[in-house]
Amino acid sequence: MSFLKNKRIFLILIVLFLIAGLFLYRNFSGNRNNFYQESNNYAKNNYENTKQPKEFKDIEVKGTIYNVKFKTSKKGNEYTTFKIKTENANVYNCFSFGWLPIKNNDVLKLSGRYYDIRQVGKYTFYNEIDVKNFEVVNKRF
Repeated sequence: MSFLKNKRIFLILIVLFLIAGLFLYRNFSGNRNNFYQESNNYAKNNYENTKQPKEFKDIEVKGTIYNVKFKTSKKGNEYTTFKIKTENANVYNCFSFGWLPIKNNDVLKLSGRYYDIRQVGKYTFYNEIDVKNFEVVNKRF
């Protein structure tokens, strides 16, 4: 009989520990990010902080273009991507809606919005210019 009493007490203690563990888990799992940031006073993931999109700035550049690609999105929207290399060897990725009348090795003067990091849906683009206006300065064949 004493064996059964000890077994019952043991089972009751196990159930109490499970309930206490569940209670603690629910309290600390709800807002885990803020809990760690407040207690340790540092960001949880430094990589995520460096990857946040920054503000744009308007920019004008002149340079030779290469790697011109005319594409169509899954929704049927036409767009053009290319790279432009300026006289001081800066290289920018460029994007424009529609198919632009340009070819590789053309010299362009363009203006648009420059982004260090740009997040569009699940895609991240770096060092990109969203072309608003452009002018072909010198066509090369």
